[in-house]
Amino acid sequence: MARLFDDASSEYGENTSAAISTFPCTLAGWFNTDSTGQHSILGIGHNTTVGQYFRIKVTSQKVRAQTQGGSAAIDINQLGTFTLNTWHHAAATFSTSDVVVFIDGTARANGSGSTVPSPLDSTSIGVRNAGGVYSHHFSGPLADLAGWNAILSDEEILSLADGLSPTGIQPQNLISYWQLIGRNSPEPDYVGGFHGTLVNTPVVSDHPRLYMPFGHQLRLGKVPAAGGGGHANRLVNASPLATKVGGALVA
Repeated sequence: MARLFDDASSEYGENTSAAISTFPCTLAGWFNTDSTGQHSILGIGHNTTVGQYFRIKVTSQKVRAQTQGGSAAIDINQLGTFTLNTWHHAAATFSTSDVVVFIDGTARANGSGSTVPSPLDSTSIGVRNAGGVYSHHFSGPLADLAGWNAILSDEEILSLADGLSPTGIQPQNLISYWQLIGRNSPEPDYVGGFHGTLVNTPVVSDHPRLYMPFGHQLRLGKVPAAGGGGHANRLVNASPLATKVGGALVA
């Protein structure tokens, strides 16, 4: 399943700590939007300081990677456009020297130069938090959002777009992973514990077809306990949500 965010109702998820605090890093996830407007997918920002954030978003049927540190900003748009009302995979790599944006596993644009935002103290799902001002709410479902404190290779990002779970890509550098399957509130970060508090109650939606590495175990760390009381440590066998057979995803 996925979380369906309604921009008209200002729905989003947030953690008041930064899952990633510096570059290099990679952000990635699945999205499906019905809008040509400007909508944030996943970002790291600051609760009180304006102009300190980086994120991936969509605008005018393009995926855009954006980083801003004070007055300096870098915006990289994909070449071409994506189809509305269809699941797509977005990713962006951020380093101190360049930013690269990917759509459906293909690097579609890059830009030299970068600006590293600092300080950072918030993580936002489906919204931009610019100094405590919330805007660019997402319109549509989001799923399998993740962040790494490393630059993923083109091949690794292509594997994500082919449906591989983020847990199968550089697990030693995977910092946060939100499946957004709609079973818990807040939405658990199964790796870093940066759980997303849900605002204005986004509902459950259909999820794109994904698969876990066969026999892979995912240590969930601390996730919200049943009934909302405290937290519980969990370890689950992540296989088989689905298995890839001959290039197809089979439940």
